[in-house]
Amino acid sequence: MPPFRRLSTADLPACLVLAADRSWDADSLRWHLMLQIADVWGLDAPDGGLAACGFLTRYHPAYATIGLLVVRRDHGRRGLATRLMAHLHDGGTEDITCLFATPMGRPLYRKLGYLAVDQIHKYIGPLEVASPPDGHLAEATPGDLDTLVSLDAAATGLDRRHLLTALFGRADRRLLLSHNGQYSGYGLAVPGSPRTPTVIGPLVAPDALAARMLIAGLAKDRTHAVRIDVFARHGDLPSWLQAGGMTHVSTDPMMLRGAASLPGDRRRLIAIASQALG
Repeated sequence: MPPFRRLSTADLPACLVLAADRSWDADSLRWHLMLQIADVWGLDAPDGGLAACGFLTRYHPAYATIGLLVVRRDHGRRGLATRLMAHLHDGGTEDITCLFATPMGRPLYRKLGYLAVDQIHKYIGPLEVASPPDGHLAEATPGDLDTLVSLDAAATGLDRRHLLTALFGRADRRLLLSHNGQYSGYGLAVPGSPRTPTVIGPLVAPDALAARMLIAGLAKDRTHAVRIDVFARHGDLPSWLQAGGMTHVSTDPMMLRGAASLPGDRRRLIAIASQALG
């Protein structure tokens, strides 16, 4: 079996074929974005294409997320997922790694020392809710990027500037939430390829009511489906999303290795950019 190699945006077509083989999201725009942000490693199949791939996204010398661990169906049950996880772990200096686990991957992650510390709910569909009150939301400009990075760092304990810069450039709506003249939250809406949902996230807010205002502002006047991945700890947000017409697709655990909790005021992190990037 050949060694793992670092993938680039030139490998996007092979990544999309691999994702489709597992009936995973094959949104070309999002995969292209993730190939730009993350360290992506793949294994070439002897008969062509990719046999497996995995993403490692570093946000701090001691912290990274792992995502999109995919093994082609006809290469399953050969230990490739275990080998790939070992390669991702050995290739970095991270003390803490985080991932969102699909049902298929959970036994392996538990075996590797990952522990579930939270849950994420994925919702997809149209969202019809009341428009947010005037005066609380403002469209962010490129000059506001430092403010977004600061709000995000308070919630996550991490400097995620490279992620937010990439998402800000791709977003079609970027909102800041203000209260008494101070910014207290932000949210991005990032469209995907045609016929795929626009993703709402990341989203940081001081409480569930503020989160609703941001989500409503980001979803306002959209005629197609949106997707949002929200943490289970946020009160009645899931029932509010369902009441607005969204469908609950899945609930997956957030798992950590190397720590029992994450830095920052995590109560403020309402929704993530994606389960691959955190």
